[in-house]
Order: sequence, then structure tokens, then C-alpha cells
Amino acid sequence: MNMSHILDRARALIVTAGMAVVACLGAGQAAYAADFKMDPKMQMQGMTDAPAIITASGITCDPASAYLRGDTTVTDNGQQLKGKLYEIACKAGPGFLITKTPDGATHQPFTCLLAAKVQKGKADSILCVLPENIPSYKWLQPIAQKFLPDCQISDARLLGSTTGDAPIDRYEVACGAAPGGIIDYPQFKSTAPVEYHNCLMVDGGKSACTLTTKAQMAVQMAPLAAKADPKCQVSPRKARRPTMNSAAPTRSASWSRRLATAASSAKCRAARPPVSVAVP
Repeated sequence: MNMSHILDRARALIVTAGMAVVACLGAGQAAYAADFKMDPKMQMQGMTDAPAIITASGITCDPASAYLRGDTTVTDNGQQLKGKLYEIACKAGPGFLITKTPDGATHQPFTCLLAAKVQKGKADSILCVLPENIPSYKWLQPIAQKFLPDCQISDARLLGSTTGDAPIDRYEVACGAAPGGIIDYPQFKSTAPVEYHNCLMVDGGKSACTLTTKAQMAVQMAPLAAKADPKCQVSPRKARRPTMNSAAPTRSASWSRRLATAASSAKCRAARPPVSVAVP
């Protein structure tokens, strides 16, 4: 997981001059949006321009709403370019900010979640304001429920991103009182699949969950441990990551042996439950 890649992407997010400059420095997204004065003409213009912008960018998005945020400047190949900044909300997938220059080209799309992450460290950066993009993790709800059916997302954070042929952004989602998890979602125009990782699987690593408690993780492990030993009572202690080779963990006999061994221990501090994908 390459956190420096996120910083590289974020450097271009600080918009300059014009109506795109923030009006509510340091505020959370909800407060920021509440202070933002929506102009129906700018929203109408945004919806008029959105289809061409989406086509030019190559981003997969069926626009639910759009807004022309104002004038901005972007850097492309070392050149400063003047353009118009738009915010677009999609019927599925992340909402984003994107710049269109007078030649019709699009530049530097950023998800609303990335914008929110940047704004926490730099108060004069911009946030999304469309209701469809608030909170910035709103779009993750139907995705999380595919893996966590009882999840009602209460918070989410962007952990990092990868580079390569099929880059992804990695998110942690919190599900209120229920255990959350990790979701890998393809970046714009990426062919990567959507993947889920149990918090137990990444505990102790760079992508360790912080929005899910150890007690909630123990709840996830309890039914797995019970299969190995019905008498096992899982305690919310930090799980020990099993020693693995470079291959992805599978639902194999070796996994069953690891879980059975762990479940028979006094603390039941077992190996993590298997997932169908490898952890980057």
C-alpha cells in the first residue's frame, strides 16, 4: 500500500482563486456544505456539462447531480492551466471533483473521500457539497453491505492507494456497533475488482483497522473458533498473525489445522479467518 501515492495525488487538490476557494476553513464536511451557498444556475450548468466531462474523462459514472464550483488552476506537465472546477455525484460509485479546461480536456479527478482526507491536514483545501456526496463515504454503503449485510456505515477513512495496471484505493469502514472491515475499490478507469478484507486479516499490519475495536473483532472470530472447539470462548486480545508464505491464504486443510490449534488454546487467540483475496 503506497501512501506516498496518495500524497502525490493530493498535492494538486488545493485549488486556487475564484469561486472554488473554500468558504469555511477547517470545518467538517457537513458544516462546510451547510455554509456553502448553492446557486441553482451553477447546478443547472453542472448537470448540462457533466455528460461531456464524464465522457472526456473516461470515468464510469451515471450522474445523479453536478455543480460548477468555479474557476481554478491546475498543473499539467509542468504548465499552469486555467479551467473550471466541477463536482459530480454518481448514482453508483464515488462522487468526485474534476477540472475541465477550455479545450474540453479534463484533469485531476479526486474523490470526495480523498478531498476530505486532505482537508483534515490542510484547512484551505476544498470539500464536496452536493447532498448526494455527503457524507463523503455515502457511496460505500451498498458496497459494504455486499460483504457485511448488517452494516450501516458510521464512518470511513481512506487508508492508501496503489499504482500499477489496476490501481485501487483502500478504505476502512466502520459499522457502528457491528464489526467493520477493509474495502479495496478500483481507482478511476481501473479494472481492479472490488475486494473485502476482514479486520482480523490485516490486524497488526499497515492497513490495520482503527474504526473497529478488538472486542468487535472477537465477535467476528467467535463462530469460527466455535467450529473448531465448541467450548472456546474468544477473548478480545490482539490476534497473532499466522506465519504464511507469499501465497494468498485459502480455505485449506492447513487453515483448518491452524484454527483448530488456536481454538484449543487457553485464550483462543486464533489466526484470522480466511478471505478469498490476497492482502496487498
